[in-house]
Amino acid sequence: MNKNPIFCAIDTSDIETATNLVEQIKPHIGGIKLGLEFFTSCGISGCHTMKEFNLPLFIDLKLHDIPNTVASALRGILSLEPAYTTLHISGGSKMLKSSVNLKRDLNSKTNLLGVTILTSFDDGTIEEVKRLGFDIALQNKKGHGDAVVRGVTDTKSDFILYWGPDGNHEINEIPRLIEKIQEGYDQVVISRFGKTSVNLDAGPVDTFGNKMFTFLINVFFGGYLSDALNLSRIITRKSMLQIKFDAKGLDSTTQMSIRAIKQKHKIIAITGNEGRRIGGIRKMEPIPVGSKLTKLILREFIFWNKK
Repeated sequence: MNKNPIFCAIDTSDIETATNLVEQIKPHIGGIKLGLEFFTSCGISGCHTMKEFNLPLFIDLKLHDIPNTVASALRGILSLEPAYTTLHISGGSKMLKSSVNLKRDLNSKTNLLGVTILTSFDDGTIEEVKRLGFDIALQNKKGHGDAVVRGVTDTKSDFILYWGPDGNHEINEIPRLIEKIQEGYDQVVISRFGKTSVNLDAGPVDTFGNKMFTFLINVFFGGYLSDALNLSRIITRKSMLQIKFDAKGLDSTTQMSIRAIKQKHKIIAITGNEGRRIGGIRKMEPIPVGSKLTKLILREFIFWNKK
């Protein structure tokens, strides 16, 4: 597959316009996104025409109907072998399960993406989603740390799962996290840098930085992790409350690792993989992030009282 992460949305109902546009931009994109406007006018045959450009397809129809109907529609879409296609989450668990089962039965490599809320989201949308029975937690302050605090405050479950938002973590790792936490661990982290990990997202600088800071954390605090920085992890609510989480930025999950180690909580890293992200371009700047992590480690080592 093309390594270029950019998919261009071909929002037209005219097949000639679509092909002319792709011919012009093909050298600069990594894939073609076809939505409802294109699909209702050009159909499956139009999609086959676009496949001739030998670029990955993203068929974005946000399927939402009774399970059998969605499964039948999805079967036709999967025959095109797109890289991605979308389902609307509000279709319910039965619809989603039947779609996943169909993908498995067909041995399809297409990634099924769940759409929760559309970009036309506004205050009226919030009320509509609430009316449908969904709970919504609105983040009032900026920052990853505040999002974590809000999530903990607004939920009541015994376990709290954190998951990377960029689409490059494998969701089949989630059952492994749950299984491990149920063995009695306080916190389980997906390691992107284990001995058998495949990491397609981190470059040489990122890899060096992660291993260096994880090494420092292990030395300073007596840990044994292979990835202390990763967001994707599961933690018990009891452990989360005991570590008195108060980080603000992207160093927040690193603080979870450090304080769990300091409090002698049972924390373990299990080997996982990290693919190429589909949620935008990597924006992490090594020097500012490295500086923030250095300050965090020193602050936690010198000042933080585990009591």
